[in-house]
Amino acid sequence: MHIPGHKGGLGAPPPLRDFLGKNAFRLDLTEIAPLDHLLTPRGIIKEALDLATEAFGTDRTFFVINGTTGCILAMILASTGDGDEILISRASHRSAIGGLVLSGASPRYIESKFSWELGFALPCTEREIKEKFDRFKDAKAVFLTSPNYYGVTIDCSSIVSYCHEKGIPVLVDEAHGAHFIFHEDFPPSSVKARADLVAQSAHKTLSSLTQSSLLHLNGGLVDLNRVQSALQIIQTTSPSYLLSASLDASRWQMVNFGKEEFARAIELANFTREELNKIEGISCITREQISKMGEFLLDPLKLTINFKNLGVSGREVERWLREEGVEVELSDPWNVLCIISIGDSPKSVDRLIKSIKKVLRKRARKSEAISEINSLNIPRIPEQALTPREAFQAPHRLVPLKKAIGKISSEIVAPYPPGIPVLCPGEKIEKEIVHYLEKILRLELVVHGLEGEEEKWIRVVA
Repeated sequence: MHIPGHKGGLGAPPPLRDFLGKNAFRLDLTEIAPLDHLLTPRGIIKEALDLATEAFGTDRTFFVINGTTGCILAMILASTGDGDEILISRASHRSAIGGLVLSGASPRYIESKFSWELGFALPCTEREIKEKFDRFKDAKAVFLTSPNYYGVTIDCSSIVSYCHEKGIPVLVDEAHGAHFIFHEDFPPSSVKARADLVAQSAHKTLSSLTQSSLLHLNGGLVDLNRVQSALQIIQTTSPSYLLSASLDASRWQMVNFGKEEFARAIELANFTREELNKIEGISCITREQISKMGEFLLDPLKLTINFKNLGVSGREVERWLREEGVEVELSDPWNVLCIISIGDSPKSVDRLIKSIKKVLRKRARKSEAISEINSLNIPRIPEQALTPREAFQAPHRLVPLKKAIGKISSEIVAPYPPGIPVLCPGEKIEKEIVHYLEKILRLELVVHGLEGEEEKWIRVVA
C-alpha cells in the first residue's frame, strides 16, 4: 500500500516491463524505514556510503542521484554566500553558473587559455590562480575544472596547499576523473590532493548508471552540516534506489577489480592511439605532446583525434562515423573525442580504427571553413555589471543580437568552438563579442544561449 504506482512492476507498461525485465522495477523502490533514507542515512545506505568513503579515501563521500550538476550546485551553495567572491575557471560547466545563482556569490573568472594547436581550452594553472588571488584577496573559495572534457588535467596538490595556507577551500569539478584513484597510470586525483569538495560523474568513467555521481568532502574548511543541508536542497526527496544501487555496485567492482580492469583499458587505449597516429594526415594527442605545454597531464583513456592537417572538420567526421555505426563522445571543428572504458575490447577499438580509415578514404575533402575557424580570436572577458543571481532574478527580454550592444546578458552564451562562455549572466555585451558571435554563426557553428532560426536573438536584462 505504498508508492511507486507500478507496485514492483505489476502495474508497469507491459512493453517496458518486457524490455527492462522485472528486476529493474523491483529495484525501483522508495524511502520506507527498512530501506533507509539517502538524505538522512542511518542504515543500509549509511553502510554503502561508509564503504564508498573508505574506497575513495575521503572524510565523507555522498551519493548524488541528479548528476554532477547536483554536486556542483551543492558545492558552491555550501561554501559561498550572498556577495562572497569566488575565483572560478572561465571554462566551467554551466551548472557552476547555476550554483552562483543559488548562492548569490560574485564570480571572479580565471581566464581559460585556448590552445589553437589542440583545438580546446586548457585547465587553469597554479600561476594563473595565484595571479587572481593577488587581485581578489577576499575570495571565499576557488572553483576549478580538472580534467577537462578532453582528459587534460593538472596535479592540484600545490594549488590545494597554497589555498589552504590562506584558509580558502578548493572545489573541483572532476566529473571526468572518477577513475583516477584506481590505477597509478592515471593523473593524480584531486581527492588524493585533499581538495575540500570534489564532484565526480561515476557514470562517465566508472560503471554506474547515467545520472549517478559522487561528492567527496575532505578537511574542515567546508562544514559537513552545510554540505548535507545543500544536498537536501538540491536533491529530490524521492531518490532512485536503482541509481544508488548502481553506485554501490560500481564501488564494489572498482575495489575488487578496478586496477586489473583499468590496466586492460589503458593497454587498449595506448594501442589505439599508436594505430591512429600511423594514419597519414591525422594525429591523436599523446602524453608527451601535453607535457611539453607545461604542467598538464593526460588521461590515457581519452583519445582526441585531430583532423586539422587534412582540412576536414571533426563535426563532419562525427557524422560519417555515425553512418558506420560508431558513436564518438563529442566533436569540434578540429577533433573527435573517443573514450575507452572497462567496457571496451579489442573488437571495439579495431572497429573504430577501421571505420576512421574507411571514412577518410571514401569521403575526406577539404572544408572551406577550416581556415576561417583557425583565424578566430576569442574576445576578452567582458565587464561584470551584475552578479549572476541579480541578472537571473531581474526582469528580462529578448532583443536581436545586432541590437544587444551595451545591454546586460541574462544568459550563458557559449560558442562551439571553443566551448568557453563569451558571455555569462550579468556581463555587459560589447561590440567585439557581437561581431565574434556573428562570425561564428556565419561559419554555421553551434552557439548555446541564442534563440531564433534566421535572425538570432539574445535574452538581456530589461
